[in-house]
Amino acid sequence: MKKRLLVCLLCLLSVCTLVFGTACGSASAKNPLTPSVVTVDDGLHQVKIQETGRNFVENSATDYKIIPPEKSDGNSVVAISELRMFVKEATGAMLETEEDDVEYSDSAKYISLGDNGYSQTAGIVYDREVLKSTGARVLTKGNSIFIGGAGSKGMLNAVYEFLKYTFGFEVYTEEIYDLEKKNTVPLYDYDITEVPDFEYRPVNYGSLSNAQYTSRMRFDGVGDIFMPVGGSYWHNTLKYLPKETYQAAHPSWYSTSGDQLCFTARGNEEEFAAMQDTFFEQLKSVVKNYSAENISITAEDNANWCSCDACLAAKNKYGANSAVLIKFCNEMSERLDDWIKTNDEGVPHDRVVNIVFFAYNATTEAPVTQDSQGNYVPVSDDVVCRDNVYVFYAPIMAMFNESFLSVNNRFYYETLKKWQALSRKTYLWVYQTNFSAYLYPYNNFNVIQENYKIYKSFNVQYLFDQGQHDNLKATAFSEFKYWLTYKLAWNVNLDLSELTDLYFKKVYGPASDTMRSYYEDLKTHMMYLENEKGVNGNIYYAIGEPDFFPKFTIDRFLSKLETALEQIQPLSETDPELYSAYEKNIKVESMFPRTAMLSFYSGYYSDGEKAEMKESFTNDASYLGFTKYREAHDISGLINMW
Repeated sequence: MKKRLLVCLLCLLSVCTLVFGTACGSASAKNPLTPSVVTVDDGLHQVKIQETGRNFVENSATDYKIIPPEKSDGNSVVAISELRMFVKEATGAMLETEEDDVEYSDSAKYISLGDNGYSQTAGIVYDREVLKSTGARVLTKGNSIFIGGAGSKGMLNAVYEFLKYTFGFEVYTEEIYDLEKKNTVPLYDYDITEVPDFEYRPVNYGSLSNAQYTSRMRFDGVGDIFMPVGGSYWHNTLKYLPKETYQAAHPSWYSTSGDQLCFTARGNEEEFAAMQDTFFEQLKSVVKNYSAENISITAEDNANWCSCDACLAAKNKYGANSAVLIKFCNEMSERLDDWIKTNDEGVPHDRVVNIVFFAYNATTEAPVTQDSQGNYVPVSDDVVCRDNVYVFYAPIMAMFNESFLSVNNRFYYETLKKWQALSRKTYLWVYQTNFSAYLYPYNNFNVIQENYKIYKSFNVQYLFDQGQHDNLKATAFSEFKYWLTYKLAWNVNLDLSELTDLYFKKVYGPASDTMRSYYEDLKTHMMYLENEKGVNGNIYYAIGEPDFFPKFTIDRFLSKLETALEQIQPLSETDPELYSAYEKNIKVESMFPRTAMLSFYSGYYSDGEKAEMKESFTNDASYLGFTKYREAHDISGLINMW
């Protein structure tokens, strides 16, 4: 039986869109499918829904039309498409689009998307102070439904909130989502304000490269949040002032090591003024060409820093390398604000631009001290960030399999506290995988929620929890981890146990109990390794060792996966599409133990069996989308080692 996972199975059928129904439930992990009354008030998550006695769709027909937002962009195109598609799929009714200017009336039947003439005449305002850039608002006025946000991404998120509370829409994988089908749908009195706990939730997982899928998970594209500088969102200071352009004439602009900028121009005031002027012109050019709210001035990806006399003197004065970077960003921010308010170059005078800098490597430490009560305070007013200058902290050496409050993470927690004394908001870059061992487990499942709550308490606005960015599919329940990121980054207070139950039920169907057992077994084993074998959460830890995964453990894992495949087998005849989706999801989780078996225990098999196992793994890796076995290393390199 065990050998079935190690040899080639029947080719997987192509996976079509799958639709499932669920029962009514509360406004948490359970999908609230058109209850007569829903009331939720969790601060940022406020939901009030009541029936009106009127219908939105009746006998698969509707009089409602969509009024698009006044300003169209990619998000608005997706919003209209998704709304029409899912309403049609759920009810059979087709929503037409109203192209003419329309003034509000109580009797008119429209779904108004975003800010437009109809919403304006109705007196609907999507308050940016409340909703921020990605929050959602859905409300009923008269016979019309207003769906929007302070920005187009908020409007798109609001469409999904409308679908959630009207049809129980929820997404689990690219192929599997909930959508209740019914030919008559009441018109509800909606009063929904959903503001995510983290304003920006960028995605960088290879398996979420499908833009439609990530949109449905409410993730943000990095390009929606940040303006690129010379094509780079990060590590871009040398993109502002390329060495090939400026170094010959202005060597003092560059650090003593040559691989960073010198943010004092080696103490030469004339050169420093010229450096600031040139840098600012580059900054203006980017702002004119891109519309995102944020731009980074982030040091290059190395641990070096300038050691000239001026930079060393600044470090001695302020206690941290980052001081000169903060002062530089403050100067750029002040100039940018003044220019935006008065420019005649097409940039709106109310444009908001935030400048973000890295607390990373040489600039990790914050220039703070402690007062008599032990509170962190700025070492000088000179290094307090302006209101639209924010720190972007990346604690790359933290242990993300532990609470951020653990002893091992105390330094990183305290550093985050220190930056609170300087920066009004915090952007955070954390990690949830082992970058040297993509095909092995990284056991942070039990602390994701706790850590997100900690991050929220620090007023983190941008949460980037980086996973396997260059691997098109991830095993060891990484896909589940990405789904938890989607849910908990929106609302850190959701019930984790309820979320887990829901995910396993939807993604594995008849095999859900067995796959849940395997998941719990895997977590228990990883906790054993952490407690008894010294395995830690360093994101480069050498986890791929036979001592950590004995053959009897891998045999046990594979046996559970075999059982799961047997449990879904009847569907291969009764519902081939559903069977194909479940089989694919189970086989994704088989790639970890199969990797361990081939890497450590292939000697237990004959040459023919080993060749068959290797061929099966190769074929499945190709079909399922596994492209890397570690960061930047093609999976073919691992297969060739076998």
